[in-house]
Amino acid sequence: MRIGWKAATDPTSPIAGYQVEMSVKGGEFGASVDLPASQLDTTRWISYEVPYQFRVRAVDTAGNWSPWATGPVVVMHAVDDRNGAIVRHG
Repeated sequence: MRIGWKAATDPTSPIAGYQVEMSVKGGEFGASVDLPASQLDTTRWISYEVPYQFRVRAVDTAGNWSPWATGPVVVMHAVDDRNGAIVRHG
């Protein structure tokens, strides 16, 4: 799954990077992944039919962290693309 966010801004100091965390099945948010300021998305492997939630925060060059921005709970469902009900266009 690809997770993306808008670039953070700070009027007094440039953004130095981001942290992303993931929660599985409503559990605690786990291990932070540190990303550079130039990266506004990341890809995570997830399983079908399992609820996930992601959150991100920014840090500026002075070391100030933003509050966490938490996304909605998402669940990926498998789809049989051979099903006759699926119509392809283009």
